[in-house]
Amino acid sequence: MRFLKILILTLISVIFLLGGLLVFLPNLLKNPAGKNFAIQSINLFIPGKIDFEELNLQWNGPQKIKGIILKTPDQQEALRIKEVDTDFSLFDLLFGQDIPKKLKINQSKFSPIDKDKSSNLEQAIGYNFTNKTRHSIQKVISLFGDQIDASYFGKIKLDQGPIQIMIKGSNGFVKIDGKISENKFTLNLPLEAQFNITPEISNLFFSKNIPLLKYAIASERPVTLKILPENFSFPIRHFDLNQLTFKEASIDFGKLKFENHDEFKTYLNYISNQLDQIDIWFTPIYFKLNQSLLSIHRFDFL
Repeated sequence: MRFLKILILTLISVIFLLGGLLVFLPNLLKNPAGKNFAIQSINLFIPGKIDFEELNLQWNGPQKIKGIILKTPDQQEALRIKEVDTDFSLFDLLFGQDIPKKLKINQSKFSPIDKDKSSNLEQAIGYNFTNKTRHSIQKVISLFGDQIDASYFGKIKLDQGPIQIMIKGSNGFVKIDGKISENKFTLNLPLEAQFNITPEISNLFFSKNIPLLKYAIASERPVTLKILPENFSFPIRHFDLNQLTFKEASIDFGKLKFENHDEFKTYLNYISNQLDQIDIWFTPIYFKLNQSLLSIHRFDFL
């Protein structure tokens, strides 16, 4: 009987101790010892190494992490983020069904991504992306630059509600105001984006649909893209860009600088062979997209 009492008291003590640790866990992680424990715990599950300067977590309040650095096993940098700030509570993260209402990621810097080989990010987390995923990440980095700020605001309940997204980088930005309903994302306001032309962007985005533009190497001013809300639809369940549909959009290239490649002259046979680079002015291009079928209206250039 005495042994049973001791066992029960021991179990009760352990439960109270674990409960106390859980209650005060966010505060414990704020001090250097707690932060180092969290870092070491994460590093047990990845081949690379992660570190951060400040960890400010709360069960029922906002979360903030500063100075995140992720490196490969041989200490090559894979990802650097100045600050992550969200209103999501730890309780919601562990047990909730909703997604955060607000999320901000400041000054995230990515290592280069090549669709044909493993990147530093993959080596650091111990997971290999598919070539398709690498190609998508490569497109995002090429559009916005390797240093990106992102913010999100939404009120998603039962897979529906409004969403606002702003992504801004060293090379461009995109602003999205829409909503999710019936497993589809639609726009409330026109989607707006700007980016500077680079050889990588020309190759990744224009080589298939507008071959003439794959030789563009620079733009005089940022290229402006606008997609109108009417008939815009993107099924989100499988997140397949090939299912994206919209009825009216425009892109304004303005004045572009081109490399005077031999193949380029097949499109413009009046170009002089003595020029290494040429400038061409474009009128705005109007187009629509229906599940990967792109229709481009007439446009002019000189």
